[in-house]
Amino acid sequence: MLAHHLLCFFVTVVIDTKTAAGKFPAFLKPGNYSDELAFVSPHINPCKNFYAYSCNSWITHVKKPPYEPIWNPWIEVNHKIKQRLSNILTRHDPLLVKPQIFHRSCMRIIDHETKYLQELKSLVENLGGWPLTDKNWNDANYQWFHQLAKITKTLGIHPILKIHADLDYLDPKQFVIYVEPGDLIFPQYILTGKNHLAELEAYEKWILDTATHMYDDMADRIFPSEVKEIIKFEMHLAKIMDLKQWHERTTVKKVLKKFSVDWMGVLNGIFGDFTEIQYNTTLAIKNYAYLKNVLFLISTTKQKTVANYIIWSVIKDLSRDTTHHMRELNFLIDHAILGVTGDISRDYECLDKAIKYFGSLLVPPYLKSFVSPQVFSKVTSMVNSIKTEFVNILHNNHWLSKEAKIATAEKINNIELYLGYPSEIFNGTPAEHYHHTVQMTSDHFMNIIKLKSFQQKHLLSQISEKTNPVVWPSSPFDVNAYYSVLQNAIFVPLGLLQPPFFHPNRETIFNFGALGVLIGHEISHSLDPTGILADATGKIAKWLPEQDLAAYRKHIHCFGDDATILGENIADSSGLKISLEVIKNKKVNHKLKYFFISFAQMWCETSANMEMFTGDEHATNANRVKNLINNKDFQEVFACDSSKSCELW
Repeated sequence: MLAHHLLCFFVTVVIDTKTAAGKFPAFLKPGNYSDELAFVSPHINPCKNFYAYSCNSWITHVKKPPYEPIWNPWIEVNHKIKQRLSNILTRHDPLLVKPQIFHRSCMRIIDHETKYLQELKSLVENLGGWPLTDKNWNDANYQWFHQLAKITKTLGIHPILKIHADLDYLDPKQFVIYVEPGDLIFPQYILTGKNHLAELEAYEKWILDTATHMYDDMADRIFPSEVKEIIKFEMHLAKIMDLKQWHERTTVKKVLKKFSVDWMGVLNGIFGDFTEIQYNTTLAIKNYAYLKNVLFLISTTKQKTVANYIIWSVIKDLSRDTTHHMRELNFLIDHAILGVTGDISRDYECLDKAIKYFGSLLVPPYLKSFVSPQVFSKVTSMVNSIKTEFVNILHNNHWLSKEAKIATAEKINNIELYLGYPSEIFNGTPAEHYHHTVQMTSDHFMNIIKLKSFQQKHLLSQISEKTNPVVWPSSPFDVNAYYSVLQNAIFVPLGLLQPPFFHPNRETIFNFGALGVLIGHEISHSLDPTGILADATGKIAKWLPEQDLAAYRKHIHCFGDDATILGENIADSSGLKISLEVIKNKKVNHKLKYFFISFAQMWCETSANMEMFTGDEHATNANRVKNLINNKDFQEVFACDSSKSCELW
């Protein structure tokens, strides 16, 4: 059972909006019902296609920025937040000196491009060189696993394998070492799919042009055949990622016996500063089939190709922090794959990096300027009412046993809420770390390297933590929400605490139609096919009677057989039902259509290349909205013919 489910310890949902000049989606206008249908298409039958009914007009009027491959009511909020943070970075504040120096050096990157390209080349040389451009490279002493360990430790880049510390699924109060598939450079759907010859040719050109730009004096010795081998190797990686997955909890001693690579040396190289790796050290192998097959693949592949791929992953990761030409090459591949027609502005890119590395320092001034104190109390009240309603629904469920009702209610009541930002932001810790540890200069490239190293050191150091940690899955400014299986907790960052998701002064039905459903969605993940594996403390355990689990499997069958989106479909359905029941208890049934429209309009979306965004565990936005037809209240509100509804609880 653990095979698929332990792949993701955080479960999430997403949103965003952009509107035509002077117009706003109805749910941004609290209480103004005359404007409520501003973006509704009344000529479309809501019972036939509620997504088109709610979103077609929005899609027609929206103006997607040329550098964004996708646009919706979450991404616009993300842009608004960044505009606010950009203004904050101009303020005189002693705590903001380092992010300001960083941002300034990033903005002036064009003044030192030659230097930054040389620094990238020096870094590559320090990592063993790029065989593609090095006529003297040989594999006599090459050890790919040790090279990977060095890159993991110093840069936090993860080609081929990702070795890191995370919460232990058998004891979430401590950390354990995980070994899992690494990050691909190119989209998996292209690497494993058919009819993508043009994209693969663009990928080959990207690598070749990058190599000749970095090493123009070696251009005549850079062979396209070797570039093709890099791509072929990554295609093999992408294919074995799709193999049937299972997980194994093991020890260093056992993997040493199974796989003839230097696990002890590599793990000590990565974690040795924080803990002593011993033969009985526990390893959690995510996707054991991948590990087995990737080690065989490497043993049967030319080591030069393996080294070329690993170094290419580093160059690609850092390429935008060097020269204009390298950024242009990145844009051209984005254009070929994502369909964007313009590159991200320098200001926006630098701001993005400043938030990534210094976000914790930006939270206090952001709160002071843009967040009302009543937001936190009102959202906390929403969460409590949703948890209470979910417990009531479980209590009235007709197929759960009494024992299961008590156990599931305990799990829901035990869900912790982490709202806005990590609490340690205000105890001085992040500021002290950055103030004393990381020195920012006018050298942008080296600033990036130092910050990557600092962040990775922090992540790796968690392996020695023995306290009860709270692990935030994202930046406080992320426009998203999360449920953590192993912490039995939901995380609602600052990014969601604003329109169109929430506003403290607008009518309750709008807040529950948007943020309320999202909170219900995340809480529902506690009892989806992944969440149900963990008990009220977050431990993976058998905590429900087998007869209830059998009934559970029977009742989720109506949500479809696609395991990749099953949990999301269940959370969508349950989250909406819970939030809707809270609203119905407030006796506003005559306004319920606004609840459904506010829900639907936060999923409006337009994209240059939708295929790129339909391969994850979420249902497509259109289908999420169309699935409302299965809701009995929706059928009644919009006078739809009764169809077979699908509910779990």
